[in-house]
Amino acid sequence: MYALPEGAPDWFVDNLRHPGESRTVDYAGSHVHFLAWNWERRELPVLLLLHGFSGHANWWSFLAPFFADRYRIAAVDLPGMGDSGRLEEYGENSYTEGVLAFLREEGLEAVTVVAHSFGGIQTLRAMYQAPAAFRHSIIVDSFVCLPPIPPPPVLNPRDHHRMYASREECMGRFRLVPPQGAADPVIQDFVAWHSCEQGPEGWHWKFDPRAKNMGEALDPADLARISARVDFIYGDKSIFHSDGRPGSLLEAVGNPGEAVIVPEAHHHLMIDHPLELVAQVNRLLAAG
Repeated sequence: MYALPEGAPDWFVDNLRHPGESRTVDYAGSHVHFLAWNWERRELPVLLLLHGFSGHANWWSFLAPFFADRYRIAAVDLPGMGDSGRLEEYGENSYTEGVLAFLREEGLEAVTVVAHSFGGIQTLRAMYQAPAAFRHSIIVDSFVCLPPIPPPPVLNPRDHHRMYASREECMGRFRLVPPQGAADPVIQDFVAWHSCEQGPEGWHWKFDPRAKNMGEALDPADLARISARVDFIYGDKSIFHSDGRPGSLLEAVGNPGEAVIVPEAHHHLMIDHPLELVAQVNRLLAAG
């Protein structure tokens, strides 16, 4: 069980006193896992939280209670990541369809999404594929490539993880990708703790090593079809805040909101500027 370290921020400690409930839905012969807050309160609107590539729901779990006074909340593990099941094959639409399968299985429509990095790209794909499912999205520091910028290469999958003797050794190998110098060490260790699991041969990363970063190429014509409001949040020091990307994305989507730049923040805003991220998300939720 995760043990709070000395010196953890008060807000962090308070939020971890309200953990999400672990749940699953079926998907593609496997399952999609999510952490839920207020899930029984069907009178509340739904807030969906999505993580980046090779991440997990606990990238959001320490922030989710900030929104629990107003929303039913689900922090979802993308297929093959976190505690979601592995797939036989990973294709162009595997992750997007996993998100849509979760919405269908739970009978959800007109949801609001806050999605980081790779999760943001899957959100945009889902929004033009199933427009009735979404009311509003806030895309956080996603590497959305519009022509003439090519998508990043697909990472070479592996058939196994490197094994470690202990959780602590596994956590010691945790690295932010893309790398950045600024990070709250308490929050980073929390994310790292939840990134490792024990198998028959030792400790290893949770995500499926065969998972591929598929579905990252987006067509501007598809983005223009998005009818729900889309806002963007980028870190001022993020490597993805370049070439006027936030402004270009606003011009590309069918229902643009705002493009917000968080001063001094890097790509992993929930780790280096968590309270500033929450403040901006709350402001955009109110505006949307």
